Amino acid sequence: MADTYSFRFVDDELNQKLIDRVTSSGIPHEIGPDGTLRYSAEHEEAIEERVIRPIREEVFPRWQVLNCPPGWAGRYRQYMRHNRLPFQEERIDNEISFLIPRDLDPHRWNLETPAAARTR
Repeated sequence: MADTYSFRFVDDELNQKLIDRVTSSGIPHEIGPDGTLRYSAEHEEAIEERVIRPIREEVFPRWQVLNCPPGWAGRYRQYMRHNRLPFQEERIDNEISFLIPRDLDPHRWNLETPAAARTR
C-alpha cells in the first residue's frame, strides 16, 4: 500500500474489537502479525469515522487524543498512573499516543513531579 497509515490499540481486547470492526467494514486494509491495522490514505476518513472513533467512544464517551514528543511517552504514562487518571495507549503510525477523557487538561500537568491532576 502506498501512502499508508497504521493504528493499534496497545490493549489487546480493544485491538481485537478494532480488528473485528475493520474486518466487517468492507474497507480495504491489512492486519500485521502484531495486530497493527494498516490502511491507505484513500481510506483514512472511513477508517477513522467507522472503525476507530466508535471504539474510542466506547472507552470514553467524550475523549481526546494526547500526542507527545518522542521520548516523553514514559513521562505522560507515569504521571497518569501516579494520579490514577484513566487512559488507553494507542500506536498511531508507530508513535505512542494516549486516549484520555475530554475533561482532562494535560497542558496543566507538571510532568517533572507527579502532582494532583487538574481538569478543565
